[in-house]
Amino acid sequence: MLIVNNLSLEWSTRYPGTTTVVYFVGLSDYTRKMYEDGETNRFLDSLEQFEQVVNDPQLVNIPFVLVLSKVDLLQDALNRKPLSTLFPEYTGGNDMKQAIAFIQEKFQQRYKGTEQRKIVPVVTTLIDPMLISNTLKIVLDVTVTPNKSI
Repeated sequence: MLIVNNLSLEWSTRYPGTTTVVYFVGLSDYTRKMYEDGETNRFLDSLEQFEQVVNDPQLVNIPFVLVLSKVDLLQDALNRKPLSTLFPEYTGGNDMKQAIAFIQEKFQQRYKGTEQRKIVPVVTTLIDPMLISNTLKIVLDVTVTPNKSI
C-alpha cells in the first residue's frame, strides 16, 4: 500500500509491491499555502501531485482511495473564503455537499487514461473515530478485494 499526501516526494522509488494507493487531500486546503514556499496553493499542488501518481504507468492496475479529509473544517473554510476564489467555475456557494462533489470531480478529471480506473472517494475527518474506522474499512476492502464495488 502506498499512502500519499500532498507533500512533494519522488514517487517512483515507492512503487514496488504496491497494492493500493491511498491519497489524502485536505478539503479545506484550498485556503492554504504550501509550507515549502509559502506561495503555492496547497490544493492546486495536491491536484498536480495526484495527476502524476494516478497517471503513472507503473500504477495502471492499482486501485486508488481518495481520502477527502478535514470535512469538519470545510464549512468554516467555505464561509471564510469561497471555493470560487480558486475555481471561478464553481457555483455552489458555501454548500458543503456541492463543494465536496466539485472537489471530488476535480480529482477524477485528473485521470487521463482510457482504462477503467478504480478511484474510491472517502470523505472523512481525523477527529471522528467512527469516520476513521469507516475509512480504514474501505481502504482494507479495496486492498483485499480490489475489484469489489464499494
